[in-house]
Amino acid sequence: MLAFSDIDRQFDLYVEGEKKFAREEGKAEGMVSTLVDLVKKKILSITQAAEQANMTVEEFEEKSGLKAE
Repeated sequence: MLAFSDIDRQFDLYVEGEKKFAREEGKAEGMVSTLVDLVKKKILSITQAAEQANMTVEEFEEKSGLKAE
C-alpha cells in the first residue's frame, strides 16, 4: 500500500504534468492566433501559415476558421 507521502508525490507529479501540458497548449494556441493575424493582414498566405504551424492547410483552416482563397 502506498504511504501518504507517496500519494502526495504522485499527485504533485500529476499536477506538474498538467501544468506543462497547459503551457504547451497555450503556446500552440498563441502561435495559431499570431499566424491568423498575419494571414488577415495578408502578410502570409494560409499555405505559409499552415507550414509555419506544422499543419496541413486543411488542419490550419479548421483550427483558425479561415479558408484558403
